[in-house]
Amino acid sequence: MAGPSRCNADRLDHGGRTAHRLGSAGAALAGVFGILAGGCAEVAAPPAKVDTAATVEDSPGDTGKRVVLTDTAVRQLGVQVVAVQVASVSPPRQRVPSSAVLYEAKGTTLVYTNPAPLVYVARPVVVESIEGGSAVLTAGPGAGTAVVSMGAAELFGIEFGVGK
Repeated sequence: MAGPSRCNADRLDHGGRTAHRLGSAGAALAGVFGILAGGCAEVAAPPAKVDTAATVEDSPGDTGKRVVLTDTAVRQLGVQVVAVQVASVSPPRQRVPSSAVLYEAKGTTLVYTNPAPLVYVARPVVVESIEGGSAVLTAGPGAGTAVVSMGAAELFGIEFGVGK
């Protein structure tokens, strides 16, 4: 059996980011996925920067913050909104897609509401249970409230400056 490939330790500098080349076994696997480059596979460069043109500001009459995006940023981030439903349990509970619920490090949960076009505000929720793709809530926004079902994690990152 041959020794380790020299590619195992190869590193490439791409504009200040370091990409690692894979060894011969990794290159073979990468070749199956179509990313073989010159005998070694290179980690794909990140996609073009997303125009997140966003502002984070105090929410009027509230202690929280609100994230305001441009139309372009909403499209690029893939933000989608649905209305809070009433679950068919007794007593009635709110139901949101489980993808809408974010779990903070402290164990608290929240959803982002969409009170106005291009405006998103984090609101605490209490999750009673997860049923299929839905979270049943004992506390949270009322039925009919618009909540973010896709892109909530990106809004959280924008609000709290993740990656800055």
